[in-house]
Amino acid sequence: MLERRAVIGWQVRQSWFQRRDGLATLTACVGAGTGGYAAVDMAAAEVAAFAAAASGPWASALTPPATTAG
Repeated sequence: MLERRAVIGWQVRQSWFQRRDGLATLTACVGAGTGGYAAVDMAAAEVAAFAAAASGPWASALTPPATTAG
């Protein structure tokens, strides 16, 4: 269980193999203790939405802006 108020940041990492398969490791950085909590091999396309949902409004800056073709 992840407590929203404990999350102070997010770290996204991808190995070459993860990038090839469209995966990433998302780590929730917390204010207490060292390190954080990692979600390994989650879909890279879902990382920003998961981080925003798990941490609240301040993480909305993580969502890339929508692009329009024109």
